[in-house]
Amino acid sequence: RLLYAAGVAGLIATAGLSVWLSNMRGATDSYFFSHGSLNLVFWSASVFAFGREVVENFRNEGKAERIIVGLSKCSFGVYLAHAFFIERLNYSFHTSAGILFAEILLVSCTVYVLSFALSWILNRLPVLNKWIV
Repeated sequence: RLLYAAGVAGLIATAGLSVWLSNMRGATDSYFFSHGSLNLVFWSASVFAFGREVVENFRNEGKAERIIVGLSKCSFGVYLAHAFFIERLNYSFHTSAGILFAEILLVSCTVYVLSFALSWILNRLPVLNKWIV
């Protein structure tokens, strides 16, 4: 439970500190979204632990297991493709807290859906699924 609390704190810190720093600089600043930041380490670890717990609890249920296995088959491809889509979106955020949060959520969801779709398609191609995803 402590890890989950640290994850929620990390998420809140990421959003709050990003808004604060962006307002201080007058432009979008992604310093607190960098891969090595402690807030993202806590957030990522808590999401991983939650996912592991969900998988362990639903392992014996048919439909849930199929969904989780289907998502996991595409997860490495999503990881590889997400940077491509982030670069292509070439987004810029507003510095207003409400708008910034909505834009981050929209961009995150868009990047995930596009990355998942690409990974799912590549998984269906016989030659590429062995070499790429």
